[in-house]
Amino acid sequence: MGELLQVRSEDKEWEGALERLLRGFGISMLVPDRYYHIVSGFINANKLQDNRHKGIRLEYFRIPEESKQYNTLVEDLSPSSAVNKINIKSNTPFHNWLEKELVRRFNLQCVSLNEFQNVSDGITKEGQIKTGRLRHVKDDRRDLWDRRNFILGWSNKEKIQAIQAYLKSLLSRYEIEKNEIKEKSKAIDLCNATLSSLMQIKRFQDWNELNWQQETEHISHLQKEKQELSESNNLIKTLAEQQKQMEYKESELRNHIDKLKDNRGRLNNQIETAHNQLPELQLQSIVCSPEDKSIFLF
Repeated sequence: MGELLQVRSEDKEWEGALERLLRGFGISMLVPDRYYHIVSGFINANKLQDNRHKGIRLEYFRIPEESKQYNTLVEDLSPSSAVNKINIKSNTPFHNWLEKELVRRFNLQCVSLNEFQNVSDGITKEGQIKTGRLRHVKDDRRDLWDRRNFILGWSNKEKIQAIQAYLKSLLSRYEIEKNEIKEKSKAIDLCNATLSSLMQIKRFQDWNELNWQQETEHISHLQKEKQELSESNNLIKTLAEQQKQMEYKESELRNHIDKLKDNRGRLNNQIETAHNQLPELQLQSIVCSPEDKSIFLF
């Protein structure tokens, strides 16, 4: 019946609180007396469920014929009564019944907190409800100003706009969470790949079976050393050949020196012999005739 009731435009600041107050009443169904037996029979014979096949709660009222209803003087109510802030759709056949029920059920004073604490039946703009001096209720399971939950009014334009805005925000959040899921999936795949690698590593007992890169580097280093040694051996061979050649030349020079020394010894002997013969030759030169000297001089 929410489409038959509406918060007055001059009392919009109370709309959230009045929506909360009248919600249970507003989502109820009105059944004219002439249809009561058909409706009650159908409801009794069928399981009530939504389009997701989930059971639902339905509250409905049997509305008596107009002649059996009684009139209520709304004018006798306090100006701050919640009933005076609600309009009833003028062309509805349930007008008198709705007016009576509003007075009977919701004649609460719309007041500030200080006044609320002193009246017997009241409601604040924040949605706290008081019936009698003992019972107090404040139900914040739904946001007070979430128009998606509003049920009053003969136009649902604002509710549709609120639902569309909420849907847009959900789609935006969906895209964000979809990207987050994608990133998380990548992280999970990476973790699984890492786990798989670790499980494979676990099968090895010797580190050297895994440390092939270090072994490869060691082999490469040994090959390089081998090449350097090979080149060094070639150089040693060359130096050895040169040493042999130098030793051969040294031997030849020593032999030649020895020969020279022998020649020098013979010459020294000859000089010594000649020196020893010189006095004798000088004496002979004195005793020889001029003719003999000429022979020697020649």
